[in-house]
Amino acid sequence: MNNPSSIEQINSIASIAMINDKFRKGNTSFGKFGGYCLTDRVTSLSFENFLQLIQLIREFNNFNSVNDPYGEHDYGQVYLNDEEYFFKIDLTDGFFNRTMTIGHCLDQ
Repeated sequence: MNNPSSIEQINSIASIAMINDKFRKGNTSFGKFGGYCLTDRVTSLSFENFLQLIQLIREFNNFNSVNDPYGEHDYGQVYLNDEEYFFKIDLTDGFFNRTMTIGHCLDQ
């Protein structure tokens, strides 16, 4: 899928990216999307810092060929208080169900 050769592949990648963006931004208009997996360092954040981290993830839009080689908008890294965190969206069941892992980069 690195170099889509057909309109169907391009449309499929665009659809996956659109749904991943909606899930990442907290939009559940497609119904049940899935859940979240948080690493220990994320669960140990204060409530205020956790909310800031979620907001950074929702606002993330720096997808490029390095962090998004397939164009699916399923991975990114953000910084909170000079610490690097990541999010990773995985398709879990069917086309719409996803799980987002949120972790500190030292947890990888």
